Amino acid sequence: MSEVPKATVFRTLQGLQQRVSAAHLVGKTTDDGELARDFNALLLEAKEYYPQSDGLRLIEPLRPDASIAGVAVRLVMMRRTLETECDAIHAMTHPMEERRRWERSDVDWPARVVMGQDSAVAAKAVDASLHGLRVVLEGAAAKNLASGQRCGVEVRLADNGARFFREAEVRHIAARGVGLAILEPLPAVLVQTSGEAAAAVAVDRPTRGPLRSLLVALRLRNA
Repeated sequence: MSEVPKATVFRTLQGLQQRVSAAHLVGKTTDDGELARDFNALLLEAKEYYPQSDGLRLIEPLRPDASIAGVAVRLVMMRRTLETECDAIHAMTHPMEERRRWERSDVDWPARVVMGQDSAVAAKAVDASLHGLRVVLEGAAAKNLASGQRCGVEVRLADNGARFFREAEVRHIAARGVGLAILEPLPAVLVQTSGEAAAAVAVDRPTRGPLRSLLVALRLRNA
């Protein structure tokens, strides 16, 4: 997505949010349908620019009789989704910045790297960040990968049986493992992070024992 259309989408979204705020200030709870129509047009445009966005696909168009509050909620959902998409794309296109931005943690996770519809190889994830994984592949399987190649990685957690799958891109191949850039962030409860994600991890820390394991498992199954 080029910078000009991207900026236009965000400007339009900001304009809609300002119109919603103005409606709230004068006590309006309903609209004549203009806000809903404008939101639906923006949603369609955003989905065209981000065709791979699962988050945008989950946002449904508004009915013509949508309330002001309903429009406001959808706008917040769209803004957060677009910001997440932009952060993920930036991490994919600026891998060195990603390494400085997200803290890496040593892990020991059984995994599988999927290189095609019928091609998968056993691996082990040895370190992880919010948008990255380093995996060690069994045997000489790493020779079949190339920098820039797209693949998938499935990680299983032995302690609670949970697992998650992410699409990835090969960033570097070395003797100590294959570095993968992850577009969709890994579950924040599993990696050291900063900012808002760190706050989410901090919330989990007081929870101990079986209850915390159950919460982690539920979150991963929904990831």
